[in-house]
Amino acid sequence: MKKDKIVVGGAGGFLGGALCGYFESKGWEVVRLSRKAGSAAYWDPGKGVLDCRILEGARAVVCLAGESIFSRWTAERKKAILGSRINSVRVLTDAFPKLREPPEVFMCASACGYYGARNFGACSYESSPKGEGFLADVCGLWEKAAFAASDIGIRTFSARFAPILGLSGGMLAPVAKLARFGLAVYFGPGEGRFSWISIGDALRAAEFCIADSRISGAVNFCAPEAPAKSDFARIVGGALGARLAFKIPSFAVGLFTGDMGRELLLSDIAVVPKKLESLGFRFESPNIDAFVKRGLK
Repeated sequence: MKKDKIVVGGAGGFLGGALCGYFESKGWEVVRLSRKAGSAAYWDPGKGVLDCRILEGARAVVCLAGESIFSRWTAERKKAILGSRINSVRVLTDAFPKLREPPEVFMCASACGYYGARNFGACSYESSPKGEGFLADVCGLWEKAAFAASDIGIRTFSARFAPILGLSGGMLAPVAKLARFGLAVYFGPGEGRFSWISIGDALRAAEFCIADSRISGAVNFCAPEAPAKSDFARIVGGALGARLAFKIPSFAVGLFTGDMGRELLLSDIAVVPKKLESLGFRFESPNIDAFVKRGLK
């Protein structure tokens, strides 16, 4: 019996590596696109290089590729962050019309940053308008590039990921290091809300969306509950061994990290996974308490 095939761009990252392992455990044939010269699945999005034969017969193609956003946003860095995402998507969508067997579904990463850094007490749904700021603009252009695939009949959805939490990588790695020193750090006002999703739920949601033909367009990948940052620091930091929740003032965040910190670390946003919940997806970690009880997985 022929295995389902999935092709993944950005397989070397925290989410990409976990996604590949997850689908392999489900019996899929997983093809990891690689920038390593000589690789059987070589691609170079910056140069528009991709052998279309790699994509032939794939049921799903997933694009998670892009430069890290966790650095000071100089003009050059901003250009690299946006360009890496747009180029990765375009090299795939340009290849799709050339295929004898195009994929059934195209999943492209996006982020909850689409809604801006603050939603001023309201909740953000998939139907909510794009917010303001660099990340919102990046997400808007990223998604626009991805939906070129829908124009040729490929079911396409953009996964608007909240920060992904898991012990094997992501943002919990620095949190765990600080916890060894007894500290759980949060940035800016403690009442600011923090949208997130566990790595386990992120993987299951990806599988759910790939399998369900009703799903297209934007999909919020986030837990149903967005805790206050101070509560998140206390609960998750405490589970990792921290004894004290410590606030880093807003002025210090802006001084040392610039626009990156102001948009990411000082954000106050609650995002709701309306589409996932309305179609029957069940979260294993719907809130921070459940996440801790599951062993931060």
